[in-house]
Amino acid sequence: MDERSEPKPSMVEELLTRTRQFLAGVIADYTKRHVDELLRWILGRAARYALSTALFIMAAAFLLLGGAKSLIVSGLPPHLAYLAIGAISLLAGLVALKCCAPATGRE
Repeated sequence: MDERSEPKPSMVEELLTRTRQFLAGVIADYTKRHVDELLRWILGRAARYALSTALFIMAAAFLLLGGAKSLIVSGLPPHLAYLAIGAISLLAGLVALKCCAPATGRE
């Protein structure tokens, strides 16, 4: 065998290497576990918001259509019924935007 081969690492160097590997593994496991939990929470919340939004839009559409049809049945011409429902919806949307706007420092 060749006597000029690489010298073996000292006990301190080997201990430091093993400690670094152990700490890297612990940090990687901890990070992976918490990132997985965070992603699961974010995706679950996003799915709930998407479903709630779709149901709200569907309910609003049926309510508006039902209101317009009710006005038509009560004797109002169809074009006026749809205009009235549209105007009421627009007014409600503007009120909701004005009331629910985030507070800013400007007046």
